[in-house]
Amino acid sequence: MFNQETSTPTDVFQQIVDEALNPKGKVTQMLKIPVIKGQKLREDIEVIVGSIPIKHLLDRQEIPYLDALRNVGYQRKPAMSRVKALANELREGHADIPTSILINIRDENFSSYLVRDGNQLFLEIPLESDIKFYIVDGQHRSLAFGILYEEDFERWGDYQIQFVAMLGANKDQEMKQFYTVNSTAKSVKTDLAYNILNTLSDSDQHIQKKLIESGQTWKVKGQKIADGLYKNSEVWRNKIRLANADKVNTVLPVASLVNSLSLPLKNTFFSNRTLDDQLAILEAYWGGIKIAAPEAFGDFYKDYALQKGLGVSVMHELMPEVIEVVRNRGEDFDVKSAEKFAEIVEPMLTGLQATVADDKIVSGSEFWLSGKKGGAAGAFSSSAGKKLLVAKLKANMPKLTF
Repeated sequence: MFNQETSTPTDVFQQIVDEALNPKGKVTQMLKIPVIKGQKLREDIEVIVGSIPIKHLLDRQEIPYLDALRNVGYQRKPAMSRVKALANELREGHADIPTSILINIRDENFSSYLVRDGNQLFLEIPLESDIKFYIVDGQHRSLAFGILYEEDFERWGDYQIQFVAMLGANKDQEMKQFYTVNSTAKSVKTDLAYNILNTLSDSDQHIQKKLIESGQTWKVKGQKIADGLYKNSEVWRNKIRLANADKVNTVLPVASLVNSLSLPLKNTFFSNRTLDDQLAILEAYWGGIKIAAPEAFGDFYKDYALQKGLGVSVMHELMPEVIEVVRNRGEDFDVKSAEKFAEIVEPMLTGLQATVADDKIVSGSEFWLSGKKGGAAGAFSSSAGKKLLVAKLKANMPKLTF
């Protein structure tokens, strides 16, 4: 209380300012959620289970989307058609969300937010804190509720959604759980799965062991090769579409490139090389193809199928045999020479012929043009057509000598 008899106007003003800045009895507002402890994860990560009002989840959620160019995140981009469809079902009262979303609180000091009051355990977080809930699994559900909350926050703000929360897990541990959940339930896009496998296999011996036992190490090796070609190849620069990246001027999804490498990566000579050697061999191989069919790699490369799914799949299927022919040429063989490869693939490509409209015969680069441009490759896009195309190319491959 002010002493009006002894206080000067200046004293009274200062006291008002002090109390405004430091109000007596100020109570920090808390987000207080009843929780129970769940089963710890193998890496000694605490887990809690509870339910949270949508308004508080949305206020703190962080979805770590994959940006392959900057090598951050791991989440796939949302399918907004699914998000909107779910929001509509919830809005109309035709759906419930009984399943829990999986989140993580990365803060290593998480234990300070677990408070016991009698027999009840609470997750208590100051409302003014910047603690984030990283969405590991459940982004489509949270984004659907985000649409509803923006439409009618009074109706949906206090809607409770179940959650399982990891406490103190790091990004890589989040990524492992994301991969486990999505590879054993609804599958993620192949390119994203390969990217995650590649990242995790570098540090997780268990995943490495599983890949070896299942004969799938080629997927990780293929992803590393794809990354190397994307960054350093004169032939492939800007033409490979990485996971979650925009199409722009690319012509080949990274998953298609990785899949096409399965056969070369099961070939003893190629698979036993170092990554740098593998990249050098591939660069020379495609350099030789470019010498033999230069038009398909020029300014109008998008009009040709040679660097698209069909062409890459066929040329990589033939690659182990082409390498053997190059090696068979004698002591001076060089599988890192584009010119050596060009000697082998040139007769294969120029000898590849087909008849198109108006009985026109196309060969070489022209064969690989799209149907709209007068090419013939599109007629071989089926499984049977691809086998026939491989046979046609192989018929013009120089033979091995002894």
